[in-house]
Amino acid sequence: MAEHTAVVKQLEGITFVGKTESNQWVTMDGPESFGGSNSAIRPKELLLLSLGGCTASDVIAILQKKRVKLDDFEVKISAES
Repeated sequence: MAEHTAVVKQLEGITFVGKTESNQWVTMDGPESFGGSNSAIRPKELLLLSLGGCTASDVIAILQKKRVKLDDFEVKISAES
């Protein structure tokens, strides 16, 4: 199994920037009620997007191998906090 790494660095308060091993950057922040400035995606939202993206990639790869043609595909994920 491959090891993956990422780095998260505080910019100010609860605003952070993250960098992936593929050199992609994402800024994360929290809501004002939590001390953030609501200026970027929230970490929990990013986690949901990551789960959705990973699931969608796997499903599409499987369907392509089975030669299933799609007109549209969407994954909806919800969570409670």
